[in-house]
Amino acid sequence: MRSLPVVEVDSRAAQRVRKGHVWIYNNEIKGDLQGEPGDVVQVVVRHKSGGKNKVGIAFFNPHSLITLRVFSRKSTIPDESFWHERLLRSCQFRNWIRVKDSSNAMRMVFAEADGIPGLIVDRFDDVLVVQTLCMGVDRLKHLIVKILKEIIRPRTIVERNDTSTRKLEGLEENAEILHGTLDGPIEIREGSLRMLV
Repeated sequence: MRSLPVVEVDSRAAQRVRKGHVWIYNNEIKGDLQGEPGDVVQVVVRHKSGGKNKVGIAFFNPHSLITLRVFSRKSTIPDESFWHERLLRSCQFRNWIRVKDSSNAMRMVFAEADGIPGLIVDRFDDVLVVQTLCMGVDRLKHLIVKILKEIIRPRTIVERNDTSTRKLEGLEENAEILHGTLDGPIEIREGSLRMLV
């Protein structure tokens, strides 16, 4: 089994993560940095006896103010089934909401709130719009598209990574169709309202 690069953080950051906060900033990193931008890393904190305790698993980007984005407090190395479960859980919850309010447009995945930092997925009828706003999740983009095709079976998946936020992560802006075709506006419902997007 492969091991993850290790990044040590200060005790203040470790305490915040244990309370549910998922961002660790560059001034909270201790020691030498291991790993490449976008890597999945093991986050640790040194305790008084000199040993290290595991804090969680995170996306790593040494070039970003938000150097670590924690997505799991367990030590399991994430594989395809890990991301499939995260996306499935998020989409099932949103589908339940959609049935209750009869809308055909909504946010299906909301980044850190759904345990997938930097990933936004919006649904407009049978079209999905995907944003990957941090280096780690951007490196998973093709896997995410594959899983979304299995879970939701959309007609089209559009990448809308044309936001300046990506520059903070060292990513280029981009907008294109990743799956299917799109030949015009889509009608969406919000209660009794009908709108073209």
